[in-house]
Amino acid sequence: MNLILKVLVFPTLLLLLSGTVFSQKTGNIKEGLQNNNIPKTTLVKIEVAAFKALFKENASATKEKATYYFLSLDDSLNQSLPFVLDKLKRNSPKVKDISMFNNMTDEEKSEIDFLSFNISKVIVSGNKASVYCGYYEGNLSSSGNVVELKKRLGKWRVVSNEMIWIS
Repeated sequence: MNLILKVLVFPTLLLLLSGTVFSQKTGNIKEGLQNNNIPKTTLVKIEVAAFKALFKENASATKEKATYYFLSLDDSLNQSLPFVLDKLKRNSPKVKDISMFNNMTDEEKSEIDFLSFNISKVIVSGNKASVYCGYYEGNLSSSGNVVELKKRLGKWRVVSNEMIWIS
């Protein structure tokens, strides 16, 4: 249970707290459709783009040698996770639901290199989106980010990936 708190709850709380401060300072989207009010097809496309940005740009040394990337979405987003996992099924390293990690024994967990990625909040306003997200590798390796996207020619594209905190 303690590991679940470290992997899911602590980074999410920090993301929510720091994301609020960050949006007030930088003018990111603060109003618009949020989480489960966003059409599922749009939400999945935004989440996939945000996860890909995090996979590519994070401060972890493990990203090059990870066996798995474990993904989680906060409760109000969780219905879209199976669709996100399907869109990322060809990713390397392999992408799995965080529940797979949570069901592993401590011995199994100690034998793999992994990163955990989480999206806690998505806000969409017109053709722009802000995604509050981050990664967790261990107590001394995690970050919270705000990924900004813009829809161009029918495709959601990352405009910026701002790290708002790191440990």
